[in-house]
Amino acid sequence: MTRPAARLGLVAGRDAQRAQLLEQLLSIATARLAAQYADGEFVFTTIGEATPAGGWQLRDSGRSVRYAAIAALGLLRLPEAEQRSVLAGQTAEDLTGLLAKKLDEISGVGDAALICWAAAEAGHSELPHAVTRLGQLDRQPGPVDVVSAAWAVSALVAARGQVDVEEHLAMARSRLLAARGTGGYPHVIGGGAPWYRSHVGSFADQVYPVQALARLHHSAADPEALATANAVARVICRAQGAGGQWWWHYDSRTRAATRTWTRCAAGWPGWPSRPRRMWRWCSTSRPSPGGRWPGLITASWCAACARQARGCLRASGSSCWTGSTRRARWTTSAGPTSWAGC
Repeated sequence: MTRPAARLGLVAGRDAQRAQLLEQLLSIATARLAAQYADGEFVFTTIGEATPAGGWQLRDSGRSVRYAAIAALGLLRLPEAEQRSVLAGQTAEDLTGLLAKKLDEISGVGDAALICWAAAEAGHSELPHAVTRLGQLDRQPGPVDVVSAAWAVSALVAARGQVDVEEHLAMARSRLLAARGTGGYPHVIGGGAPWYRSHVGSFADQVYPVQALARLHHSAADPEALATANAVARVICRAQGAGGQWWWHYDSRTRAATRTWTRCAAGWPGWPSRPRRMWRWCSTSRPSPGGRWPGLITASWCAACARQARGCLRASGSSCWTGSTRRARWTTSAGPTSWAGC
């Protein structure tokens, strides 16, 4: 597969400067991913800690199957040579195969869905196994988080035409559509969330359903799915800050951001990268509501962040960090970095 030229073309058709910016962000993401790949896995977090001498010391922390699968989805869109440069000589299809071998050990619906999605996008021979394992996990009783439910829909849509997924997809579709509140989505489907999360959903809880339902409509005409995707997208776009910022939490009972609960993406130093990267991934999967192009507003906001990121790259040689609430500590993760490439 190749770089998502068609989707970048959509941006270029409206704003060539922003399209060029996205290309630069892709280059930053690729450089960072290469530094976070270790022994067939991606680190969960790279922590940059201030040293007494005034410099920075990098320390890898943990491993993440979920972030590795997200990385595979992004890297599948790069030319093979670039994939191998990131993955120490392997391809994104090779990485997908390594992840698929762990499926029987995985207990989370979200992780299994992402691996299944990557296998479908790669046309991997492990796709039937991935679909079966996802079905086993997804049919277990109990609550499921909205993000995982959305990823299940996206995975099954990607597998359509390669494996028979229609029965499972129908169930996953109905569950995701029924979970929406008056405005957007809560955090968990089926209960089990604390009282303060029973109606409050995160930014991720909104954009991944938007992406999944838009992909569902694209795979086979589904007006209800498209209408829901547009309605939820309108909710978060109307709450968007003038500078392109995204609120982190939303009240599913209304059509507004929960400003008393949220961390404004521009105001909390630890989080600005995640919402903007998620939106770049998800917004290119669906038509813009009402003709608005919020991705360009976000891209404008990202310009300053991209300049800061390039400065970090020059200063550290390979690392671009997201600040945490602790002033002497910075972190970056493979999953959010990969969203820029998707």
